[in-house]
Amino acid sequence: MRLGALRRQLSLLFGLLIAAQAIALMLLCVRIQDCIALRTELRESGLLRTELNGLRAAVIDAETGQRGFVITGQEEFLQPYRAALLTLKPRLERLRSLTAQRVELQRQMIALASLLKVVQGDMVRLVDVRRREGFAAAQQILASGAQREGMDQLRQLTVELDELE
Repeated sequence: MRLGALRRQLSLLFGLLIAAQAIALMLLCVRIQDCIALRTELRESGLLRTELNGLRAAVIDAETGQRGFVITGQEEFLQPYRAALLTLKPRLERLRSLTAQRVELQRQMIALASLLKVVQGDMVRLVDVRRREGFAAAQQILASGAQREGMDQLRQLTVELDELE
């Protein structure tokens, strides 16, 4: 009789041990999935920050080259300007792709795309004015501060996006 009771107790204990291990394994699997999700989120966050910094740097390079041209009238100053302008659209598309699933960033991305279009248009117009009408006309546009205001807004928006991330 005692042997049968001992077997039942051992079987019950063995069953409890297996159940405890199954629960521990399930919790471990959940933890691993959480770690994988966090790692993916951190990687995407790093990519987003890299693209934001790259976009900001490209716009600053374009502005610097454009201003060099406006001051000197020498075409070689437009080389960084042209190179930077070529990277803006692909960078913006990568940013859109990286933020496509981030509803909280969509409003800022729309504003960024719109502002980038305005700033880029201002740069192109200023270069065109310098070529056609000369330094004095371009200087007058720069002195109005409209282009600087757009650039300041663009810088601020990229910083806000970076902080939201």
